[in-house]
Amino acid sequence: MRKIILGMGMAVCLTGIFLTAAGCSKQGSGEASKTKEEQKQAGENSHAVKAAFDENLQEIIGEGLVYEVIDEDALEMKVATYHDVALEDIRIPEKVLYEGKEYRVIEIAESAFESNVLLRKITLPEGITTVGNSAFYSCQELVEVVFSNTVTSIGTSAFAECAKLSQITLPDSLESLGAEAFSNCISLESMVIPARTAVMDPGIFYGCEKLKECRFEQGVTLIGDEMFTNCDALRHVEIPDSVKSVGSEAFWSCSALTSITLPEHISQIGARTFYSTGLKELRLPADLSGITLELLEGADELEKIIVPKSRKASYEKVFSNYNLEISTYE
Repeated sequence: MRKIILGMGMAVCLTGIFLTAAGCSKQGSGEASKTKEEQKQAGENSHAVKAAFDENLQEIIGEGLVYEVIDEDALEMKVATYHDVALEDIRIPEKVLYEGKEYRVIEIAESAFESNVLLRKITLPEGITTVGNSAFYSCQELVEVVFSNTVTSIGTSAFAECAKLSQITLPDSLESLGAEAFSNCISLESMVIPARTAVMDPGIFYGCEKLKECRFEQGVTLIGDEMFTNCDALRHVEIPDSVKSVGSEAFWSCSALTSITLPEHISQIGARTFYSTGLKELRLPADLSGITLELLEGADELEKIIVPKSRKASYEKVFSNYNLEISTYE
């Protein structure tokens, strides 16, 4: 991982230790200053977390979390960070009651929980659509993440460097995975990529040294660049017929990967995709285009490729110096 831990948010958190309960409400007495109508509304909306403006921090605070208004007209908020360092099990609220209005929480902001040293579990409610860049970066004690089925985007390095995160279930609603989203999650063992995931930025599982298997659901159309780079334990990858493209260096240094089945309709495989894998035999798809030396560069264990009979001459020409056995299929 090439990111430097910034420790963002700790100064705010430590400041919060010294706040009194009165200091966490507007003008020191948020509840007392509420109108009867606001108090009535709060009672009718007991499922919503109550928040108030803190004059000292100049932030909206409720039950240990700091919020920001995203859209006043749409009544939408995001979780900006936290101010209670004692929180270990956090359940993000679905709604926040603030100044008589009920806001929907739809986002976890960039670096919101970055380098939180105590957080062990995070639960995201219905309505959350976005987990921002580095939102949970280097949360060293994080072991459990519960997603709602409304999350569509997980940002760059969102869960990177979470050393104790061993398993995670991505939501069916997921559409986009940011670069290095789970990189160097050194305890992660298995993963399923949901069918709707259409965007996969580079290095999503970079350095996940215990990742043994990954299954892509039918509907996924690509495998991203450097997706499994340095995943030393990766042994099994299930690729559905819907996949059409495999990115460059996708399986770089997956030394435990000794077999893989590539669907016939894959038309593109990037450079050095199988660099330093354990593959000895590889059947190349019938629809594959752009046959170049870089296709098999660094696949030093490879002894045999199986190619369409009609294209054998092309493969022989390109890989004549690779000392490969080239056999065919109809």
